Amino acid sequence: MSNLLNFSKRDDLLDQASEWLAKLDRDLTVVEERELKAWLGESAAHRETFIQMAKLWDKMESLSRLTDLFPRPIQNKERSMRAPVAVAASFLIALLVGVMSVGDFNFMAEESPAVAQQREQYFETNTGEQSTVVLTDGSTITLNTNSAIRTHFTEQQRALFLERGEVHFQVEHDKERPFNVYIGDKMVQAVGTAFNLEITEDKKIELLVTEGKVIVAVIDAEQLANPVVPVLAVETADMALEVGEQVVIGSTEQSIESIKPEEIKVKLSWRGGNLVFRGESLDQAINEIERYTPVQFEIEDEQLKKVRVAGLFKAGDVEGLLATLQRNFNVRYQRLSEDRILLSSALAEEQN
Repeated sequence: MSNLLNFSKRDDLLDQASEWLAKLDRDLTVVEERELKAWLGESAAHRETFIQMAKLWDKMESLSRLTDLFPRPIQNKERSMRAPVAVAASFLIALLVGVMSVGDFNFMAEESPAVAQQREQYFETNTGEQSTVVLTDGSTITLNTNSAIRTHFTEQQRALFLERGEVHFQVEHDKERPFNVYIGDKMVQAVGTAFNLEITEDKKIELLVTEGKVIVAVIDAEQLANPVVPVLAVETADMALEVGEQVVIGSTEQSIESIKPEEIKVKLSWRGGNLVFRGESLDQAINEIERYTPVQFEIEDEQLKKVRVAGLFKAGDVEGLLATLQRNFNVRYQRLSEDRILLSSALAEEQN
């Protein structure tokens, strides 16, 4: 799970809260909803621990579905005991799921906007995970599998540092405070737009603009140490891209190319948990599929690597992938171990 902390000792309460969050991830049954409601109603400690673990697991957005499960607070000593946790929880709810009416969460206090705007945060996903976060300025970031990003917002600018993986950005318009994403010594700047950034395996940066306009600049060491960059003029930037344009930063040519709307949908299909292939080689498709699962694939021969693959696959669904490859592409598989699978040509085996 994202943002897990290492605990030297886990007491029973933390374990119980963790188990409930794991169950919540796969949706609760009617019986489990009743049991969770009862568990939350037993004590303030249960509710506080549940919120604490949701914060640690980066699962605060899940709590928005549980307003009817949280019992209303008793107006006595119990309320004052919850106050410190309430402040933190209210900020996280506002951060991750936006300002909303939380019904039975009415024991939580609000945090000062000035404090919230200058808070540094860190978000990450593990292999096979995806996460959408609403930032303090109203912008939305969606992290793909195995991704990590750090944010630091001030009154002067909105700074984000992409450390690994792929993130889609939907930027809230604020012409006085640029939205800067740093990747090494490169910076992508937007005011109010939408774009997708991916750090590829060979450490290049793939940028796709899906709305508005962004500019790209190279940042020196002094600016990286204190990244407060004014809104850059397009004329002074190294590169400017508009909606429907893509570039691979760090490539030899580094040329901007236009992408058709249907191709953009394919490239961003991961946000819906899907992978779409339209004639890529099996080798290329497997490389993409491996981003979403700990399972590693081996392709037996060079000819099989060149087989063209087309179709829609659920990200991380290894069993579905194997069934489709066998049924539609004459590809057989053999499990070498729990996390290694050998792919071979059924036609070649029949000829032998």
